[in-house]
Amino acid sequence: MWTIALPTSIQYGVRKPKLFHLNLNVYRNAPFHLLSDMKVSFAEIVAPRIAHLPVMHQIRLSYYLVTGTRREPDVANVCCIVDKFFCDVLTKHGKIPDDNPTHLNMVAFGYGGYDKGNARVEVVIERLD
Repeated sequence: MWTIALPTSIQYGVRKPKLFHLNLNVYRNAPFHLLSDMKVSFAEIVAPRIAHLPVMHQIRLSYYLVTGTRREPDVANVCCIVDKFFCDVLTKHGKIPDDNPTHLNMVAFGYGGYDKGNARVEVVIERLD
């Protein structure tokens, strides 16, 4: 079992840096080219964090949203997009063959608490094979 910290936002833009918040509301309204760029940036951030993982054929993923503020979060709103991006990274880097039900047995979302100024999603990867 492994726990990996994942970002809840990605900085982009050179002249005027902005944050792309990984949540369903932003995702559904973002232009396709920006989504593509954010998936690439997410992969660049996460790839070194999964480099030590072995190749797995069946896994379960549990995501825990840790908020950086005391506002009550919509956990699924954030975790569903982080899951989409993370599964793509696992597949692209050969850690799982595909993110279909044959290889990804279960996905769960939960609230991981509050950590002032250090928002993240912690994913617990449970190997089943």
